[in-house]
Amino acid sequence: MRLIGINHLKFLYYLFAYAPIPLFLTVIYVLSSVKKIKRLGTYLFISMSIFFVAVGFYYPYFRLGYPLVPLLSISAAKFITKTNKFKPYIAIACIAVSLLLGLKTLTYKSDVPKRAAELVEQYAEKENVNYIYAVVPPNITFYMGGEIIIPSNHPWSKIGRKIPVFLKKKKIMYPDENLLLNEDKVLLIHATTIDSVKQENIELYNSGSLLTSIEFIDAPVYYKDIFNAFRKSKQIYEVYLFESEKLSEQIDMLWNLGFDQRITVIYKDWN
Repeated sequence: MRLIGINHLKFLYYLFAYAPIPLFLTVIYVLSSVKKIKRLGTYLFISMSIFFVAVGFYYPYFRLGYPLVPLLSISAAKFITKTNKFKPYIAIACIAVSLLLGLKTLTYKSDVPKRAAELVEQYAEKENVNYIYAVVPPNITFYMGGEIIIPSNHPWSKIGRKIPVFLKKKKIMYPDENLLLNEDKVLLIHATTIDSVKQENIELYNSGSLLTSIEFIDAPVYYKDIFNAFRKSKQIYEVYLFESEKLSEQIDMLWNLGFDQRITVIYKDWN
């Protein structure tokens, strides 16, 4: 599907939907200056074309196309500078229309990530849990207190070996050193947007106790993509409690789960 241009058409639609003014003015600029376009304009057009073709071979999320917007804005600005006495009016109109089209984005506000994080905090404190497994989008872990543990197989760990300052005061977890063996309880929060983790580890999930399950109408921000199936779906957040006495041999399965790069392990010291 990607190779026949489906994703390219989707990215083009994104530009029409989210950056229509820079795109429209760029097209006019190129068409009106095709025979006398200057070196900078040529470089801009070639750069945009190469980037657009390359990005079309990836999964179509508009955030991958962000670099195109400033490039389009430069060429759009070059067109405005050619309009002589109408420059101020065209510039003001472009700003006004862009703000109007982006009104929903500018006014968007959601407390779902914070509420989900607070829910986990309450259970972690109540159960005196030190380790929290977050199988949720990063806009939720952002609000969760504690220290993020870096898995030894994570790219950040590899960077830290070369530049130690990046790992200063950071805790690293290794597969052969199961820190959960010294813990009585472990907490896990799971979001339905990452259900693949649950499906792959259903036996482990079933060994935990489901403390609560809460449904939020609002999806994580970056799931509100035009072509994303989760865009209008309700999201369910589940909080599981794992007790070491009940896990037995599955304690290693839980520890190894932390090395899955879809998961964030957080350490909380209540002392």
